Amino acid sequence: MLDLCTSKMHLAEPSTRTHLALLVEFIGMWERSLTGNLPGEVVGRIGADEEKLKTLYADLKENFERLQAKLKE
Repeated sequence: MLDLCTSKMHLAEPSTRTHLALLVEFIGMWERSLTGNLPGEVVGRIGADEEKLKTLYADLKENFERLQAKLKE
């Protein structure tokens, strides 16, 4: 997901680009927890959960719906 986002970032809306740092941070924590390099309790304590990505998801949905409506015009 991160590879796709970074390779296609030039196509992203400016509002979406502002969320890249959150995505990079989340994926880094997630990968470390999967490999066992970062214990699950530490991940929970530092708040590295998908909740932080809700603003990214909302932005993607908003932009998708806006672009979809333009195509229908």
